Amino acid sequence: MPQSFEMDPQGTATGLTSAGETRAAAAASGIPALPVGNYVAGYSTAATAVLATLSAELTGTVSTGMANTATTVGSTETTEAANQASLST
Repeated sequence: MPQSFEMDPQGTATGLTSAGETRAAAAASGIPALPVGNYVAGYSTAATAVLATLSAELTGTVSTGMANTATTVGSTETTEAANQASLST
């Protein structure tokens, strides 16, 4: 039973970091250019404002996630080892 949950810490950290870097690159690429014209100008202006807000939120979320990756993986590994030791005795 103690071996039913075994996290691969290196693989998990690598996967989380890679996902974070991909999202950070997407956020850094900026907001796509929207069409401008008589019929869509109002829509494009509103959509740009919404996208700017969401982009700022994404940047903050990605930064927090990347900062928490090492801590979370490390604490899970420590907890896993302690639980395995407890169940083995």
